Amino acid sequence: METKFNLEKTREFGELISDTFNFAKIFRNELWQVFLKFVIPFLVPVLLLSFYTQYSATSSLNFDPSDPASIENFFTESFSSGLVLANIATIVLSIILFIVLELSILGAIKSYKETGSFSIESISVQIKSNFGNSLGLSFLVGLILVVSFIACFLPSIYFAIVFTIAFPVLVFKKVGVGEVINECFRLIKDNWWATFGVVLVFGIIISIIGLVFTIPTAMYMWLSGLVDADFSSFSSTDKIILASITTISTFLQYLLNVLAIILSALIYFNLNEQKYGEADLDEINQIGDY
Repeated sequence: METKFNLEKTREFGELISDTFNFAKIFRNELWQVFLKFVIPFLVPVLLLSFYTQYSATSSLNFDPSDPASIENFFTESFSSGLVLANIATIVLSIILFIVLELSILGAIKSYKETGSFSIESISVQIKSNFGNSLGLSFLVGLILVVSFIACFLPSIYFAIVFTIAFPVLVFKKVGVGEVINECFRLIKDNWWATFGVVLVFGIIISIIGLVFTIPTAMYMWLSGLVDADFSSFSSTDKIILASITTISTFLQYLLNVLAIILSALIYFNLNEQKYGEADLDEINQIGDY
């Protein structure tokens, strides 16, 4: 029997969090297929670059602070052209990956909302049609958060919660970047504290889960005698293993981001229903069609 999941409805505090995990559990196979199809092609290069930079960073830490020649070699390796280019490429690809991840998961949710299935073709169209606006939205939101943080820390927290639903508004409302910003403020009005509470609790849960992913790295460093961060006896094999574990941890962190995107969509639907009651209007219209 096919499981139906009602997206467009108001949800209480606990429901938003529990339904996030329920949606991921019910449609784990479909979401995994979407992840493989759209996200992995961008994630693999990021992970490879992450492995390279992690390995290079570990290698450059093997120096003697009392030896001027060793310190000079450290700075030479740390700011080598290859490592600098790798870091720049990682930043650029990570931005693209972030947008593709957001659009692919939200596109999958939108496809399910409209058709009851996860259409690969529909998701592809969503990514292509929204990529440009998503890039502009990311830049604008990032700029607002950075400026507000520099001006005063507290406003940046306020804006961060407001823009939690920025990408869902872009995808589900199909509006321009400017209207996305305005709609975020309209929807969050009178619901900021409730949204903040959900995001805070969910963030704590995800942080605890994410902390588990860092345990292998910490355990390996402890077993390798690196509790004092002494890399002088670190072999090439140790560096490869440590970089590999860190890279795997990065991959798992991206999987956790899928949950955060699902939550942002459910928060959007919750606020949208409270504000406009579109699902109820649709039901009334459908009754009138009979």
